[in-house]
Amino acid sequence: CMAKYTDHSKFIYQNYDDIQDGINSGAINAWDVILCKDTKEMLLIKDDLTLFSVKSKVYRFLNVESAEKTLNEAADTYPGQIVSIVYNHEYTGYIVNQNANGRFYVTPLSIYSGQVNYDTLGNRPVENLTGSLDAPVIVSRLATGAYKINGQFCLTEQAETIYVSVSSNIFLVRQEDDASYVKKITASDICDYIIGRDGRLTCSAVPTEEWLKAQGYVTESYVDAKVAALDFITKQEIEEYVNNIVLQTIGSMVSEQVSKEFGERFQAVSEKELLDVFTDIFDD
Repeated sequence: CMAKYTDHSKFIYQNYDDIQDGINSGAINAWDVILCKDTKEMLLIKDDLTLFSVKSKVYRFLNVESAEKTLNEAADTYPGQIVSIVYNHEYTGYIVNQNANGRFYVTPLSIYSGQVNYDTLGNRPVENLTGSLDAPVIVSRLATGAYKINGQFCLTEQAETIYVSVSSNIFLVRQEDDASYVKKITASDICDYIIGRDGRLTCSAVPTEEWLKAQGYVTESYVDAKVAALDFITKQEIEEYVNNIVLQTIGSMVSEQVSKEFGERFQAVSEKELLDVFTDIFDD
């Protein structure tokens, strides 16, 4: 028959608060391993029946260079491993990754490390682009999005003019079926561009308040104030005035014309001429 061992370690799956009851009853002994159902941790019962929490070890380093050197020499390094590196006298978290050549390197887990590269972040709201004389950024080729362009750029492939952005201009690009719509924003002006699929380019500047003043344009409120200051008559007053003039003029003209017509059509006759008319009638 097989020998019976009384002293051995065993794995126990139990809630944390029930561990002490198991120790008191003798069901849990020294060097047993407890897998806690509720706290999701592993505990080791020491020889004095106290609890020892088993935790993963995080390697600590003074700088990135020493961390990467040690990690590439160690046999237990793996991609996804978490290490801690000192930055500004505080430990910050880094994650271990591996390049195509199999070499391990670390990247910060937090912006507090001070070494986060914005251009490697995901979901960047604005993408940084840099152009050169040999390879300027062609804005019409860019996908829909927001861009910060530094260096040389041109609006279309056909454009002969290559611009230089020293202070990093912002470009908002929207690609549609018929054209590329581009808004360029600088510290001094805003311009809207429409670039057709045939390469035709139209541009319109967005006027500022200072530009409008320089051109002599006035605001609606300014015009309203000036109009309100004038002594204008109302539409009703104009209509009443016109009606009175028309009535007076027409009345005078009609009276004069009627008198004229009566004067032309009816002539004064003497009593003898009237009797002669009746005499002629009765004689007939």
